[in-house]
Amino acid sequence: MLARRTTIDAAGRTLYDRLPLNGSHLGSQELGVTFCEEAADMHGNRTYAYIAPEPAEGEEAPERSRFTTLVLFEVGSAAQGTHFGAAPAKLSSQAFDDNYSKSHRPRIGGRCPTGASEAVANAFQNAQAVLDSIRAKHEEQEQEQGESWDVKEAVLSSTGDPSNVDVIEFCLPPLYMLPATQANTGPRTPAGTPRKRVNKASTTVDLDAPPTESNAEPPVLRHVKDVADRAIGDKYAPSILMDHEGAFFQQEKAYCVQADVRDGLGLIAPNELGEKLDEGTLVIATVALMTYVMPYANPRKDRDGSVKVGRKIYQVQIERLRVLDGGNGAPFVYTPPTIVAPPSPVKRARNTTVDTAFDEFEPEAQAGPSKKKGRRT
Repeated sequence: MLARRTTIDAAGRTLYDRLPLNGSHLGSQELGVTFCEEAADMHGNRTYAYIAPEPAEGEEAPERSRFTTLVLFEVGSAAQGTHFGAAPAKLSSQAFDDNYSKSHRPRIGGRCPTGASEAVANAFQNAQAVLDSIRAKHEEQEQEQGESWDVKEAVLSSTGDPSNVDVIEFCLPPLYMLPATQANTGPRTPAGTPRKRVNKASTTVDLDAPPTESNAEPPVLRHVKDVADRAIGDKYAPSILMDHEGAFFQQEKAYCVQADVRDGLGLIAPNELGEKLDEGTLVIATVALMTYVMPYANPRKDRDGSVKVGRKIYQVQIERLRVLDGGNGAPFVYTPPTIVAPPSPVKRARNTTVDTAFDEFEPEAQAGPSKKKGRRT
């Protein structure tokens, strides 16, 4: 693997020298200069946009475009956060139903590529710094407002040592989706009024006719297509996943979706992620940034005495991914999960020494109850 990436070609360049590390890379961006935080949505979540150049005099300012950028990284190990399972790595006692599953995103613990050139290593380190700058800005705002939040950052230490931050957590597109709600955009028919067919010489519209192939939802397939036939958005039954079985999964309508994830052969199906994106795989991805802001209904007091008002989750969300060079790790393999039962209270054994001492205790003789004197009249 290292030899493939560092071999010099006829032009005197290695694989790393040929990679696009230009102004489109995350490491070359700067918060407040090239991109900015958008206003919070109705839930308080934050997205990001490019800062448009100042318009010429007399011209209108262009609309901000959504911030997407490139990142070059290597797929890390399971210990570094990579997980392609049918369910999250951290399970709960909650059944994995449609509502729960729609937020499940496979994760890649992205690390600096093996044998990286100085330019590639600097680009990865700068990407971490850009992500850190977003959190630093929020920390300043929280201090000014006297708030304290639980935080899940995208820049992590796989060893638990905060001085050795070596991983960026990347989130792939959601593994599952639910059928889209069919909205009736035409005029509503009053209740009790039968629909009428519109018959004209030029057109024939049957409002009661079943959906045709042109407007029908694509079918949910039970078998993965051949590589040459795959398309982004293909729908697959969750049963194509190796670990999707057992009572833990309570989905009824959820299905897997083909994301824009490719290697040299074509699209990588949802059930192939663990095999095709093994540890050490070199990839380039188009990503967007997202900050989820979730206030607690009741502020929670932490052990250190601080009061947490909510939780913030920082995500680097992959929109497109391309494999540049294969890895050298074993395929990621997952077993069907089981429902995690909440711990039941355990009755501790009694201390027999204390019981014996209690039974043998003989109090000193006490005088009988004194008679109360009558109340004087």
